[in-house]
This record gives sequence, structure tokens and C-alpha cells, in this order.
Amino acid sequence: MDRRRAFGWIALTATLGVGCFPDDALHTDAGGDAVSDLGPRDATVTDTGVLDAPRFDVVEAGLPADMGVPDAGPDDAVDASDSGPMIEGPACEMAPASAASRLLLDGLTGARDFAFDGLGGVAVAQGSTVVVRRGSDSTPVTMVMPGEVVALRYTRTAGLMLAVFNNTGMGTSNGAIYQVAPGATTATVRQGGLRQPGGLAVDADNNVWFSDTAAPADGGTRFGLIYRMPADPGEAARVVVTDVPSPTQLLVDAAGRYLFVARSDTNTVMRIDLAPADGGAIGDAMEFVGGFSRVSGLAQDECGNVYVADEIVDRIWRVPILAGISVRVVTDVRGPRSLMFGAGAPFGPRELYALSSTDGTLRGANVVVRGVPQVVPAR
Repeated sequence: MDRRRAFGWIALTATLGVGCFPDDALHTDAGGDAVSDLGPRDATVTDTGVLDAPRFDVVEAGLPADMGVPDAGPDDAVDASDSGPMIEGPACEMAPASAASRLLLDGLTGARDFAFDGLGGVAVAQGSTVVVRRGSDSTPVTMVMPGEVVALRYTRTAGLMLAVFNNTGMGTSNGAIYQVAPGATTATVRQGGLRQPGGLAVDADNNVWFSDTAAPADGGTRFGLIYRMPADPGEAARVVVTDVPSPTQLLVDAAGRYLFVARSDTNTVMRIDLAPADGGAIGDAMEFVGGFSRVSGLAQDECGNVYVADEIVDRIWRVPILAGISVRVVTDVRGPRSLMFGAGAPFGPRELYALSSTDGTLRGANVVVRGVPQVVPAR
């Protein structure tokens, strides 16, 4: 590391205050934008080898022939699209086969999720506490929630969304999605009645996606629910997918083509087709990639690659969206949990950031390509 970069990281840690952050069938819900029952076609695809992957000609598509370095890890990736990556260019070709991480913050004991606000600030969920460090503030804001904060994401206009699970009331619908309005330090309930909240994502249209991994408390037969809700108040959340066992991490493709869902029961990632021209209707579902020990985070870069954190084996994988080859791109984050590309200096857009559940740190690795950051508030 050269001297300028070393001094840069010292300045970063001083600014942010290092240490100061204390089964396989799938159905969609009836409605104007959903199919009532997809039937047997919903079943997860069983991989029998490379012949399962649809043929894709990289030469015809204008892509570099070398889409990554083969690895002996997760092996069930399938072709995700025939529409090509979001961007083609030198950065996509130069993406490294591996990248070492650097320490940014420590003292994040029990941290489960984080989100950048796009203005140099970061919010970190630590148990039932959310610590918000805004880039221009010298003192962080701390909010205590009525349960464990399992996920949090910023929206463009409505502030910070939090998925909260009160484990003292398991099975009694004590889970909820909370909202912290811009500039506020208290949270209000946006969606109650969840038994066990799981993943949380915000798409490019400012819709909030969240999952409930348990069956409804009213004795209903549906389970593994995924909701979509406009970030701004005024319209209720709608169930758009049901019967996905144990849906935890969620990621909506930047182009609105797919919803990626991590399943904790099989340690796989599903890809569910969306139809943005039809208001985000739900289409077919299939297994995207599998073979993990525990999927604990999802992110995406500008080339369309999906990054998957595997917490148990200390690995972060890059899965090309157009080819069935997985690459262990970051291998030195212990217990990687939650992934996000940088948004707002000093968090660089080519840096992939991950929490370490083992040592309570936030680390970043330069993966050369620009990431697709999570939605951040409008400036």
C-alpha cells in the first residue's frame, strides 16, 4: 500500500469513528400483477451437468470469451438471460479472479446488516440497535428497536426501512417492517403481522421487497411469503410470491428483470423472472446457483454478475449472469455477512463491502468493476 493510500485509510477511520459503532414449488399471489398458480413448472430445476445450461454464444453477443476463472466451488449456476450484461467494456474484462480486502471499521460486535446513504454515511444493524453515522456528523445516532434488526435498506424518498424480528414473541406476529423518515430518529411501523422477517431489498423504482420466512399466524396454508411495497406511504404491501421455503436474502436485478432469493433450507439462490413492462409481474422460477454452506449476502455489479457471500466457509463468490462459472473473488473476510457496493465518498463504487460476523469489522475489496449500489436517498 503506498503512503497516500495508507494516509487515506487513516483519515477514513478517523472520520467514521473506528470502534464507535457499539419445497421447491413456488406460487404467486392472486392480483392484477400476478399469476394465481404457476403449477408444476415452478419446481426448482435439478442440475444434471453442464448440458442443463442453455447455449450462449459469447462471440455473437460481443462479450469476451474469458468470462472468469473456473473454480471448484458452487457448481449449479445456469444461464440467467439472453439479454446481455448491463454494460460491456474493459472493466468487465479486467475483473480480477481474486481480491484482498481492507479493514474500514471495527468494533461492530453482533452486526448483521449495513447500508450506505450515498452521502458518506453508513447505518449498521447490531442486534436491536441501529447506529447511523452520517458523513457530516461527528457523533453517530443510535436507535433502539423492539427486537433484532435483521435487515435494513435506504429508500430514495422515504428514508430508512428496517426489518425487525422480536424473538421473544416468536409465532405471535411480532415481526414488522419499520420506517425512519429522512431526518428522523424514531421509527414507525409500515407493515406489521410478520412472524419471522427475512430479507429486505429496494429496487430501482423505489419499491421495498421483504420476506416472511414463517407460515402466517392465522393458520393459513401459505408460507415463505415475499412482499412488494411502495416506499412512500399510501399503498399497502402486497404478497407477490408464496411457498418459497426459508427465503432470506433478497436482491432485485438493477434492470428489473429478476428477483434473486437465497433459501436457507437448501443454501441455494433462486432466480425469479420479473416482467417490468407489466408492472413487475412474477414469472418463472429456477435455481440460479447452489452448493453453498450459508448464503448471507447478495450484491450485483455493472456487468450483471451476482456476488454471493457464504458465511460458513469465509468466501464471497462472483457468479457471471451469462455463464455457469463461479469465482471465489474474495477469500479473506471471515464470516462474510451482508454485501454492498460503495455509494458516496469515501465508499468507492468499485469496492465490494462486507461485514465480518467473526471479528465484527467492515471490510472492502476492490473488484475493478463498478457495483450496482443499493438505492440511496435523493440529494
